[in-house]
Amino acid sequence: MACRPMKEIIKFLVRFVPFLQSYPPWVQWAFFAWLFLTLGVAAILFFAPRQKDQAAPQSQIALDPTKPPTSPAPGLDDAAQVATLIAVLQERAEAIRVSLDQVIERIALMHKAEAAGQLKELRARFLVLHERHIAAIRANNAIMSHEIDGQIFDVLSTIRSIVNATVGDTARQWYAGLGRAYLDAPSRGEDPKYAAVQDDVLQLRKETSDRTDAMIYPGEPPASISEPLSNLAFAPLANPPPQPKPK
Repeated sequence: MACRPMKEIIKFLVRFVPFLQSYPPWVQWAFFAWLFLTLGVAAILFFAPRQKDQAAPQSQIALDPTKPPTSPAPGLDDAAQVATLIAVLQERAEAIRVSLDQVIERIALMHKAEAAGQLKELRARFLVLHERHIAAIRANNAIMSHEIDGQIFDVLSTIRSIVNATVGDTARQWYAGLGRAYLDAPSRGEDPKYAAVQDDVLQLRKETSDRTDAMIYPGEPPASISEPLSNLAFAPLANPPPQPKPK
């Protein structure tokens, strides 16, 4: 008796599934049993509460320099430390800009317009690269940061080459203007005019070559920053820039 209502239900449902009408009752029962079971499982999966994914602990997030990370890497989650490093790099870049302005002004006074124009273009290039370097650090993009470090190294090397060549040409012109040459430089008492040119060349180098030789960016990492932050901002260079000459 208990199955009779179910039989009536099956007969009723078969009316809406024409292809089942030609099959025997046991096939019709099997079909609807499978259908009801499938719908039941789907309803359970749909309405059952889900557990949230457990986030990985911060200590397990590795710094991958091959792609921009989606979460802070170890040592980079200290906003104060990042801000301090950026302030240091801003100060170093500003010192280079001020010093380079002085060099350009001095070379312009020597009537070396072509060299002064080249240095102005390189100054602008340096400042743009510096801002891009800061942006790469903020984005935790190690590849871009290191790439820009290399480009800045090339720009500063070109600046040194132009300044040294210009100063060298000027020094030769000054000595040639004396109308005499020496295999060995005479003492100051033997040729006071030659000694005066020596003093002028030395002063010129202090105002130009010595300043550009001291232009190093980004320089050495501050001792207080973490290793991951140091690795992000400071690229190892195959040919490190020259160190300033001892006074």
